[in-house]
Parts: sequence; C-alpha cells; structure tokens
Amino acid sequence: GGPAREPERSGESARREDARMAHFVGGEVNPKLPEGCFDIRYEVKQLTRARVERFKATDDADHEPLTEAEFEILFKNSHSERVSFAMVGLGNDEVELFAPLLDPGRRHGIEGMPLPHAGSKYCISLFLNNNKIGERGIETLTNALEQNTTLTELYLQYNKIGDSGCKHIGRLLQRNRRLRKLDLGANGISEVGLADVLDGLQDNGVIESIGLFGNAPDTQDDLARVAQRLMPEARRQRNIGIQVKNKFRELIEEKLTKDGKLTILPWEEKLWEQISDELSEFFSNTDGTEATEREGVKTSAKPSAKKLLMIPRLDPGESAKLKEGPGNAAPLTVKAGRDEPLIFKVLKGDLARSEGAKADTELEYTDPQTGKPARAWVSDDAVKRQLAERTTSIVTYLNPMVMFPSKIPLRTRA
Repeated sequence: GGPAREPERSGESARREDARMAHFVGGEVNPKLPEGCFDIRYEVKQLTRARVERFKATDDADHEPLTEAEFEILFKNSHSERVSFAMVGLGNDEVELFAPLLDPGRRHGIEGMPLPHAGSKYCISLFLNNNKIGERGIETLTNALEQNTTLTELYLQYNKIGDSGCKHIGRLLQRNRRLRKLDLGANGISEVGLADVLDGLQDNGVIESIGLFGNAPDTQDDLARVAQRLMPEARRQRNIGIQVKNKFRELIEEKLTKDGKLTILPWEEKLWEQISDELSEFFSNTDGTEATEREGVKTSAKPSAKKLLMIPRLDPGESAKLKEGPGNAAPLTVKAGRDEPLIFKVLKGDLARSEGAKADTELEYTDPQTGKPARAWVSDDAVKRQLAERTTSIVTYLNPMVMFPSKIPLRTRA
C-alpha cells in the first residue's frame, strides 16, 4: 500500500538533470534555443521591417512618415523595457515625436486626469544607434531625460551629435541621476565636445560607462581622464562632493532668505554658486589634483578653509593695479565691469602669503572688454591684500572643515 517512492537519483543522472534544468533557470549551460523560441531577457520593442522600409523609401509615393501614435504604442506598457530604433533612419523631427514620452514632467491622456506617459516609467534601455540625429534632436532628447528616473542605458553611436550636441550631453550628465551607460561612439566629437562631457561628469557620480570610440583623433589624450572619472572610487568621492555642494547651497539659502526671498544681488549669487563648485571639487577631488605622495600612496590635497573660501575678485566698478608680466614688467590696470565682479584664478603663487616684492603671483581672469582669457601678475603686498581679503561676504562665517568634518581623502595606489 501507499504511493510508490521516487527512486533516488544517482550522481551522474543528477548532474545530467541539473544541466538540463540550467537552461531554464539561468544557469551556465545555454544551448541554442529551439526554432520559434527566444530569450525573454532580450525582448526588444521595435518597428516592423516593412514599416521601416516604408519610412526609409526615397520615392515620395512610397514614403510614409512615422507618427506619434506609432511611437506611443512601442512605449505603452511594462513590456517596453527595451525599445530599439537602431538603423531606422530617424532624424531630429522623429526625436521630437517620441522624446516627450520619456519625460516624467510631461502629462498625457484624459483631460482633467493627465499622467506621465508609460515610456517614462518602463523604458530601461533605448537604442538609437545608426541614425541621423543631430544637435536639435539631442537637445530635445536630453531635455526630456533630465528628470527621467528609469532609463539606465542610452545608445547613440553612429549619429551626428558633433561638438555642438555635446553641450546638451554635458547638461544631461549634470542633472540625470539614473543613467548608467551612454554610448557616443562615431559622432564626430573632438576634444572641444569631449570637454563638455568631462564638465558634465563633475556633477555626476552614478554613470559607469561612456563609449567614445571612432571620434576625432584629438580626443585620445582625454580618454584616460574620462576613464579615471568613471572608476568606482572616483564616482564615490564625486558623490561626496555633490552632497557637500547641495548641503552648502541649503545653508546659504537658509542664512540669506528673508520673507521668502534671497537678500543678495544677482552677481553675489553667481559668486556663491562658484564657491559651492569649489567646495564640491575639493571634497570630491576626483582627479587627485595637488596630491601628495608618500610610500607609493597618493593622497588628495587638503587646503586650509581660508584658502578654500578665498576667490580673489574685484567688485563691480572696482579696479586694481597689476602687472603685464613677472618681475619689473609694465603696470596694468584691471577694472571690473559696471554690473558684475571680476573673478581671478590663482595660477602660481599665493595671495594669502606676504613675501615681499619678489613674490609674484600669477592670475588668470576673463577680460571684461573682450570676453577672452587674460593673465596678470601681482607682487605688491597692498594689492595682494585687496584681492585676498575679498573672501565673499556670503560665506565668511562658514568653515567647511567644521561643516563637514567627515571628509574622506581620496587614496589610490600609484
């Protein structure tokens, strides 16, 4: 009586059965799938081949433009995690049709009950490679993705982004906190456009991969810098800097807000924004600049709070007597514009230290008349004090070492 017991599996038969089951549970054994079957992990929503051919037709009689309704269908539900328009021939006009579907800030649907489109909620990977998307299309797309918290992979290789489109890519990197992988290969990008991408990375601690193959030869020298900023430790440190910067802004606004309004002038606001950038760079120190090396270990520099908060400047309408070069060079009077301060960057030397007339300090600034970069030198102690003591009044009461005592220095093996 009773049900028959299942025979015990021998070791060899158990291994064979486990190998067969591995096909279905994501194991190491992945044989060729039977005809008519596919791996659901790689399902992609896309236009049919016939529809693409009608869109790409060069004869006006056969050409059929894509519509917003067709894009909406592809982004409509939870099955739209991976959407591909690769090699379709999309241009800027088509991007303007589907980009709003990825913007969580845009509202669609029934009047009186508008909601974000499903595309902004479900699409994780978007393939736009091998198309004709230029600057206008990239601007539209990046605007839509700034607040998107779903998309993690964006493939844009083999398009026409160029240097002009990279400024929009840089802005996207500054504001988007979800994107993990971005491919910009073969887009006619030079070192000018790559500089915008690097600037965007300064405020991004989440992106892990950026493809840049097949662009202009002059980008080769900067690829190492991009790779360095994508390293896990660099991203971690950059996240610290971003948090510090945001906290700094909150503190400043709290101190300077009266009756719901900031009690500062527009040019003063620009100054404390620059100081918050300086703090962010100091606390993240992603490139290890001004690092010290001891026993084969590089440690980030730790400038004093006084030096950190010291942004030399002339207030609107003020002037200072500097020099055209080091030593006994001709005098040079530099004057700030009527409405904006003149900000200096110390290239060599230290304004905070008084070492006599021989101690030249080299400064860089933007000429108010021409808008071009310029340089000047200062050795006079009185002028040094004039510039050095111009610590912005907005932040003189703040000491970043007290505000953020848990600063973790960046340490990397040489």
